[in-house]
Amino acid sequence: MNRRLVSFGWLAIILGVLLGTPILTTAQIQVNSANPSAAPQGTTNLNVAISGSGFKKGANAKWFVTGTTNPGGVTVTSTTFNNAGQVTANITISSDAVVSGFDIAVTNTDGRTGKGTDKFAVLNSGAAKNSCTDIPISITFLATTVAPAAISNDISGTPYQGLGNEIIHKCYGSNDATMVLAHSSRSVSIQFPEPIPGSIIVAGPPSFAGGTAFQSQPFFNVRDVLNSGAIIATSPATDFYTRMVVNDLSAPDGHSYGLRYHPDDGACPGDLPCAPDLDAPTIADMNLPVETSWLRVHFMPAPNPSQPWSPSNAAKWLLDGEQLDNASGLYQRGTLHIKTKSGGDGAHQGQYAMPFQILITALGPI
Repeated sequence: MNRRLVSFGWLAIILGVLLGTPILTTAQIQVNSANPSAAPQGTTNLNVAISGSGFKKGANAKWFVTGTTNPGGVTVTSTTFNNAGQVTANITISSDAVVSGFDIAVTNTDGRTGKGTDKFAVLNSGAAKNSCTDIPISITFLATTVAPAAISNDISGTPYQGLGNEIIHKCYGSNDATMVLAHSSRSVSIQFPEPIPGSIIVAGPPSFAGGTAFQSQPFFNVRDVLNSGAIIATSPATDFYTRMVVNDLSAPDGHSYGLRYHPDDGACPGDLPCAPDLDAPTIADMNLPVETSWLRVHFMPAPNPSQPWSPSNAAKWLLDGEQLDNASGLYQRGTLHIKTKSGGDGAHQGQYAMPFQILITALGPI
């Protein structure tokens, strides 16, 4: 071997280091989370936002039963590249898919693959439909610290308890906390500010925007307050995000409204898990001019979970609607729209920054 050539090779390497010549490295692919992170058997055309790093155009996602190479009945129909940190997979889950946790693998066109272990779950739709269980609850709207509460009790400090449909409804793969005030003896007090500048408003804004508080008897639905069954009586304190809708909101202008704190599926803040939603919003431009807010949930288990339920040994959930969005400087943004006679969603009436807090207390074991 020519010693001069060898010496020259080493010299080139040393000069490259000294002169700062870049050393080529290949970015690794990571799969960190999926949103939604669960869906029942028989789900079709579901968009799942996959967050991670190292994604490139043309990347493809695949689902495998955790720890195997078995797709388990989950078919990925398309993968859309959003940016290096997110792709969106459109999936279909067969009616007989494996009820299990699933790994998600993302492969770039160069063949490099990253896998997230147990990032998705297929729920048993048959069991969910046939084993509905209701947990009785009380609901209290608390005072807020950032501004006067936009939604508050009609009777100060008195929980809503013993009225129609005040329950956590464990059914169909979700665990929604609901309260129906229609035809009851109670109302809530609601006050709307002026709409957020730039809101989509059709034939409005409504006359009550910026006015005094009014009484109404709407239907409240806090989505998946058990975080798809992840919370059990013996679990530690748990924080996560979820959505809320207020429907059949009868307003002074004679219309029935829907008020949605219902952000897009791909808008999970990322600092905490986002509870999956099994029927994502479909209203065009609903989350404009800014993204509507997630509702932060803090779960407080019963103080002595091994003991029977009692008023002093009850699980509780604090739903925090005081959150500030630093980008917009707005608190807890919801979208208002007129409900049509058929029960659907009609004309947009803008977005509103409305802080609130809700305390849910279990009136039985969970």
